[in-house]
Amino acid sequence: MGTPKPKRFNTETQDQVIGIKHSLADQKLPNDNANRSSVFSALITALVSSLILFIALFIAYWIIPWQKIHDTFFSLLSKEVSVDTGPLIYSPDFSPVSLISPSNLPVFEKATISTRLNSGANINELLQSHGFSKEESSGAYQAYLEISEKENITLKSGSVVEIFFTDDIGLSELTITLDLENKLKIYKSSSGRFMSEISKIKAVTKERIVVGSIESSFAASANKLGLSYDIVDDLVDIFSDRVSFHRDFRKGDRFTIIYTEQELVDGKKTTNGPILGAALEVRGQHLVAIRFVGADGKPRFFNEKGEEIGNTFLRFPLKFSKISSYFSTARFHPVLKINRPHHGVDFSAPIGTPVRSVASGMVSYAGRKGGHGVIVEIRHSARFTTGYSHLSSIAPGVRQGSKVEKGQLIGAVGMTGLATGPHLHFSLYDKGVYVDPLKTDLPQSDELSKGLKIGEQYLQRALFTLEHYQKIADSNLLQGGK
Repeated sequence: MGTPKPKRFNTETQDQVIGIKHSLADQKLPNDNANRSSVFSALITALVSSLILFIALFIAYWIIPWQKIHDTFFSLLSKEVSVDTGPLIYSPDFSPVSLISPSNLPVFEKATISTRLNSGANINELLQSHGFSKEESSGAYQAYLEISEKENITLKSGSVVEIFFTDDIGLSELTITLDLENKLKIYKSSSGRFMSEISKIKAVTKERIVVGSIESSFAASANKLGLSYDIVDDLVDIFSDRVSFHRDFRKGDRFTIIYTEQELVDGKKTTNGPILGAALEVRGQHLVAIRFVGADGKPRFFNEKGEEIGNTFLRFPLKFSKISSYFSTARFHPVLKINRPHHGVDFSAPIGTPVRSVASGMVSYAGRKGGHGVIVEIRHSARFTTGYSHLSSIAPGVRQGSKVEKGQLIGAVGMTGLATGPHLHFSLYDKGVYVDPLKTDLPQSDELSKGLKIGEQYLQRALFTLEHYQKIADSNLLQGGK
């Protein structure tokens, strides 16, 4: 068998294959050129569009008033409308709808002048010194004279004066502080005439809670915590039948007081009280007093059991004064220079200090009586009578046969009669016999009816509040009532 011969392609077939290859090669070259041309055209188009947009924005920036549009837009969003805050005058056709468009109301600039009344000056002179016309000044002064005569008002030097005026009507109002609770208001009415009235100064009532402990004395601790004399006096009156504030307190004893405090809008404090609740820890004894106003409108104090506490008598005829001499069967008299009984208690106080009746009753004597000087004697019951000696004056309306209430002002401290200095000699008679006012068991209040007793829910809430703040104090989280 011989060697096989190599197979030969047909010449015509080779030419066809070669032709196909060349044809494919020729087709690729035109497609690549087309793609490059499309990308280049797109870039040119984007650049031209950007250039046109830039030119358009540039022209718009210089032609359109953008700042004016901005100011107008935001002024509509944040527009402030000034409205007169004076009192509204009632009108039968008044409708809240009228408040929808306050921009239609005229706006006038208001101004205030704060000053003080100088010694010897009057309202007329004060207003003219601040540039107001004679007509306005005299009109306001005339309004003051009218109310001054009617209400017996006398302006004091240094009184605070506030003057209000506007661009359209000039002087519109002035106010003058008369005392802590009242102010005089002079204002221009709609007719243009000045009117006057006395109004109350607005005050905010707040509750204050004070928790303290005794370091040297109750008076020192109370003063350190900022308790006013009025609150201390009220506390003494509440607990005087169970605690001697001069002798019983020891270091470490505690007290908790809840009371109201009136504060003016400018932050000044006016009055304190009443006490709403109080708790004392004295020598291990826990004492509580809760204030409750009964159906008769009278306030009373109750202990933790809901029992009324306190006496029909106050223990002291003066508020927070110093005892200069105690009851004694034999005392050296500073004027007579002999030993003699001292049937009463002496309270040292400046001349003019108010003296109050320790209980309700009828005045049996009012006038001068030997060594007692000016004296007032009050019969409270078939058993008890009190005497108030060495007075400088007797209060108006207090005379023999007149009735007085517990705590009522009956006179003022003096040094009439046998006295070496200003003081009050206070005497207590039990069936005509002198007794020691500081040691005698004073009569208790009568049994109360159901409508006058403290409500159980209120009592428990008050007790919880006192206990709560005492616990906080024990944890040293509450110091000085803060």
